[in-house]
Amino acid sequence: MILQGVEIQIEVELDGQEEAEIVYGALKPEIKSSPSSRTRSWVKIKDKKLILEVEARDSTSLRAAVNSYLRWINLSCQILELS
Repeated sequence: MILQGVEIQIEVELDGQEEAEIVYGALKPEIKSSPSSRTRSWVKIKDKKLILEVEARDSTSLRAAVNSYLRWINLSCQILELS
């Protein structure tokens, strides 16, 4: 599927490589089972940075997807702080 519209790349620097891997693992199922055919997403790790890329057909879809991923990242980080 080729989307032509808008795209964004977000880098989130975490406290360390291990934390980045844990958050990456938490996001992988969400990336694989995208509920919308209007967006495509990828996530990767570079050192202690989590790199999220999202392509969408329109800005509304992009905003919704980015908000969801950022909430999941934030939640994962909050859970890590509790442990």
